[in-house]
Amino acid sequence: AKAVATSPPILWCSIEQNLKPTVQWFLDLGLTKNQVAKAVATYPQILGYSIEQNLQLTFGWLQGFGVQKVKILKLLMGWPRLLGYSISNNFEPKAALLEELCSPKGARDII
Repeated sequence: AKAVATSPPILWCSIEQNLKPTVQWFLDLGLTKNQVAKAVATYPQILGYSIEQNLQLTFGWLQGFGVQKVKILKLLMGWPRLLGYSISNNFEPKAALLEELCSPKGARDII
């Protein structure tokens, strides 16, 4: 009920084409059902994100930047909206600034 109250558009998502595959994607990453439920309660909009165009791309970019899977999962538990951030408008400029200030390795260590 809380997810619907804070994000009514999830009512228009298809259970079979959107909601179940998204929940399964999170489970396949290694999150438990309770962790997925907590992430959805915190930020229900993640159920409407495209797996291919948002979730996988962002997760892959973070891994490519050097963030370990376990750290990404921990980030997702505290800040699930992270997967909706733009790579080109958010992650890349910030990563470039961190690399400029700290060196590429230092930037990866910060994250």
